Amino acid sequence: TIISWSLYHGRTPGKQSAHAALPGATQPSQLPDQLALAHVIDPETGLDAVRNIGIRGDLIAAVTVESLEAVTVIDARGLVVAPGFIDILAAPPRQDEGAVFKIFDGVTTVVSMHGGPVDAEEWYEQRAQSGSYHHYGTTVGHGALRSAAGVTDPYAPGYTRATGFDDRDGAASS
Repeated sequence: TIISWSLYHGRTPGKQSAHAALPGATQPSQLPDQLALAHVIDPETGLDAVRNIGIRGDLIAAVTVESLEAVTVIDARGLVVAPGFIDILAAPPRQDEGAVFKIFDGVTTVVSMHGGPVDAEEWYEQRAQSGSYHHYGTTVGHGALRSAAGVTDPYAPGYTRATGFDDRDGAASS
């Protein structure tokens, strides 16, 4: 099981020293929540070790090998804490069930790389209105661009010339 720290707004555990705290935070011994003995993997810093993680609200306040005192302690032995994973080959789920499955897999960002819309602004507005458990993004797909340009038959002679290829033998045209 993976716990993603981007759900805690991206505090990078590997960059904090033992008992490092966020500005204005109280001492680690006064933390409300703790993930105890979690296996922390931080590709940016190379950290790959068991640590105690102190959480205050929605932020990671401390990452340490030392014991922490907290109101709520979650035994995280056998769990991995890592940055949120990015799924670049999926559309953002529109149903809660699919979105929750991705979150359980540690995916916090979904990028629709296949067949995105020509009107990306409208697409982002729709995502914002429907709500999302993930960060999300898209690309403009070539199929949508062809349709927007009025190309209905990708094998029609004008189509291949428009792409810079000779329609008889596939060689680049001049």
